[in-house]
Amino acid sequence: MKIAPCVVPLLLGLVPAAAWAQLAPTLDPRGVVQEVRLNDEVFLTDMAISVEKPGWSGRLADQRVVDPATVHVRRDGPTTLYAMPLKGDGFAGRLIQRVTRRDGDIVLDYEVFPDDDVEIEAVVLQCALPAGRHAGKTTFRVDGGAPSLLPADPVDGGAAPLWRGEPKWLRLDSADLSLRFTPRDAGLQLLDLRERNDSSFAIRATAGGGEHLARKPIHLGLTLQALDPGASGRSR
Repeated sequence: MKIAPCVVPLLLGLVPAAAWAQLAPTLDPRGVVQEVRLNDEVFLTDMAISVEKPGWSGRLADQRVVDPATVHVRRDGPTTLYAMPLKGDGFAGRLIQRVTRRDGDIVLDYEVFPDDDVEIEAVVLQCALPAGRHAGKTTFRVDGGAPSLLPADPVDGGAAPLWRGEPKWLRLDSADLSLRFTPRDAGLQLLDLRERNDSSFAIRATAGGGEHLARKPIHLGLTLQALDPGASGRSR
């Protein structure tokens, strides 16, 4: 069926999150994660897929501009599936997105199917971390390393990378709230975008750079998990 043109909170499986934080995403009709709240506070916004041109020279396609009338949605227990055409500047294909609530976590899986052979820089899943919520207040740590503070002042350089690599996980801690990002088939970047748009940091998951054959899927996955701020970051 086609999704109704409205914005609704994601209520999958009715499984409560851990007592220390309620993890509550809201998706729009395209499957874009408009925001993720922890304990009613907006922690991140605008999580969506794009396909980037080689050399980061522009955007081939973007989930954010898909016509909602072309999106098909199916719900199966704790999983909601979004299927949609993905078209843009020299690119045509399909996007399949699965969103699953699992023991309080949110599991996101994306597959991009190009219609034709194509060369890309990457399939990108990016979200914004509002600077007013995080600048000078939130720390990040990678694979159990020491925490570092997100800078209070913008880092020079436009889209300045604060960290990038292929971690087992990236964790953000802010006061009594903690959120962990666990990628699958993807690298991660943590960027300071405030010199560019004066509004946010960003987390960017990337996969699939290079040449790709028609109708062969490019997969990217990310799990969001609320954690006890006092814990070391190991899995529950």
